[in-house]
Amino acid sequence: MSVSVFRVVSAVCCAAVLAACTSDSPSGPTPPAFDGSISQIQVDASVATAYVQLGDTIKSVNVANATSSAEWDLSLFSTTIALNSGPTGPGSVSGVCLCANEGVSNAAIQGLTAASQLPAFQAITAASIPADGQFLAESINPRITGWFTGTGASAQANSARSFVVLRSRVLPVPLYGKFRVTNITGATATAAGSVTFEYTMQATSNGALPAVRTATVTVGSAPVFFDLVAGAVSSAAGTWDLRFEGFLIRANSGASGGAGHLVAPPQDVSFATLDLAAMRALPNSSFGQDALGGPFGARPWYKYNVTGTDLQIWPNFNVYLVKKGNAVYKLQAISYYDTTGKGRVITLRSARLR
Repeated sequence: MSVSVFRVVSAVCCAAVLAACTSDSPSGPTPPAFDGSISQIQVDASVATAYVQLGDTIKSVNVANATSSAEWDLSLFSTTIALNSGPTGPGSVSGVCLCANEGVSNAAIQGLTAASQLPAFQAITAASIPADGQFLAESINPRITGWFTGTGASAQANSARSFVVLRSRVLPVPLYGKFRVTNITGATATAAGSVTFEYTMQATSNGALPAVRTATVTVGSAPVFFDLVAGAVSSAAGTWDLRFEGFLIRANSGASGGAGHLVAPPQDVSFATLDLAAMRALPNSSFGQDALGGPFGARPWYKYNVTGTDLQIWPNFNVYLVKKGNAVYKLQAISYYDTTGKGRVITLRSARLR
């Protein structure tokens, strides 16, 4: 998912932060007992994305296609909580973090519990609801940025900018690749049209970097997935590295995909000189994954490894307000573990404010 290679693989583990590197046996935060006075649910988000629908009673729902379904309001996977809006789904769900605990120290957060934070949760009433303008829809913060200039139909390729992609789950040595967009034609107000790009990616660990190839994809209303090793258009269910959608290029990582690929910061250097040695020399800490920019992504509901040695997820018990239609709900994530110590089993409590 040599010393340099060892450092990259280590970075990969930590960049998937919390998926592979988090212990399943909590030494500090403990799962809460259920409180029948509020709506509460425990969601297993350990293997696949789980979906939740808000209401007077919060409940899990089965979703066949999240991008076309309005039946869900929140999605959960590992530590990620997302809203059904913007790039994640067709809903109009938005949210805001009240974030009273955002400044809590690492020492103090160890003393917070679901029980101790319940009174603060209950104290939030309809009077706490801010103006509509403070609610945020879901958004994506992609690692691949600046590949075009201009806007809408006037968009032009920025061929001076190159991108390094690392297939982080290929072991024992990750695969490195690079690409740059060289031409855009037929762009509209909402999509880039025909996007031509140059690319290459290792096919085997420690293999040579193949000759640079060129491909063109047509980006319209539906996403286009591309496999940099096979050199072909793929599918969401297949092997892919890049996802072209509107004016976004998303990597198969983080908020955009489950493969755990990593992307270095944009490289404004000659594409030809960006060889395998140059790519491997990029700082491991600079690689990252696509991230959500909504209220849960911008202001996370947890802290990680607060003692410096526990490698655990610790809820900060921030309260979020989630709005769908005219209804507004308060929501708090109160545990990442079940009673056996299994991680990625998130407990949420909620209540309707209006």
